[in-house]
Amino acid sequence: LPLIVYRKFWFYALITFIAVGIHKSALLMIPLYFIGFIDLKPSRRASLLLLVLLAGFIAIGTNPFWLKSILRIFVSLNLLSDQYLTIAEPMMNGQFKESNWGLISIIALSLNIITICIYPKLRAYFEHDKILPVVFVMFIAYCCCYYAFANTHHLFLRPFDLLMFSKVLIFAYVALYFFENRKWLLLMLFSLLNYSLVYLSIAKAIAIPTKVNQQILYHFFFI
Repeated sequence: LPLIVYRKFWFYALITFIAVGIHKSALLMIPLYFIGFIDLKPSRRASLLLLVLLAGFIAIGTNPFWLKSILRIFVSLNLLSDQYLTIAEPMMNGQFKESNWGLISIIALSLNIITICIYPKLRAYFEHDKILPVVFVMFIAYCCCYYAFANTHHLFLRPFDLLMFSKVLIFAYVALYFFENRKWLLLMLFSLLNYSLVYLSIAKAIAIPTKVNQQILYHFFFI
């Protein structure tokens, strides 16, 4: 994050090159660098537009019919590995999964909405913090990508896992803002939503082990 904030591209590129030696997906750190250049100006109007944008991605992700044409192009250009090809073929026939809007999904969406609405106040309070704007734009990017591909397959979400850390950081900013301004009720509500999201996910993983990613059992941070 400091390398993005202070435009240290060549050092960032060197780290990316080293990371590619561990996993090819590290190449996605390059577009991540340029995403950090975007500054979403804080205002009520901007927050409203971001909420509309979020709703739009939820809508197109509910029935991702648009993905069929994109996948056909990738298949015709031979750009998919065998693993992705096996997953892509049913989707090209319109066979998408349906993610239920249960309690966990509603809590997660509520946390996202609270964060978007409170962002103008965060920018005003942490006025000289240069990390916050970068974290926030990555948080918005992650939310949009997540909801767009929610009804496809978890492998299609893996490229966007590089953005997942932004949720932990932006939620910490929100909690710190509530704490330092003594907004105790809001802090309690926000913390309750965060912790309940973690523990409900763990309880679901234990109760329905065949339908839930077992890695959730090792999550101990705000998600």
